[in-house]
Amino acid sequence: MDAGKKKRFAAVIIFGLILWFCPHTEAITEVAWHLFAIFAATILGFILQPMPIGAVAFIGVTMAALTGVVTVGVAISGYGNSTIWLIVCAFLLARAFIKSGLGRRISFLIIKAIGKSSLTLGYAITLADFVMSPATPSSTARAGGII
Repeated sequence: MDAGKKKRFAAVIIFGLILWFCPHTEAITEVAWHLFAIFAATILGFILQPMPIGAVAFIGVTMAALTGVVTVGVAISGYGNSTIWLIVCAFLLARAFIKSGLGRRISFLIIKAIGKSSLTLGYAITLADFVMSPATPSSTARAGGII
């Protein structure tokens, strides 16, 4: 971790600690205020990005469980939803397509075969999207990351 990321990480931690120990109204319970502090620090971590967003999210969930603000079961209950894992897998597959260049190679092969004019280039992009759609169920990940 370089110096800039360390400073941003320290800023997130300090911000969370300031909120944690900051006085609050009596209408808000202690647990609710502490959960807000963790949530706000996690959002600041998303903005400053001292590390990848997934790592910041896992640290936020872990801190909520370790500090006793929520139980471990409540903290990880969102990860039991199959829809969430479908989205995660879709973006992981899209990232693998980008890193390996497979999506680019498939697209170039299709463009080479039918991309003779601007009209057929449009068809080539649509065909490439159609060919890769079974491997990448998220149209956002496919269109934004691969095509």
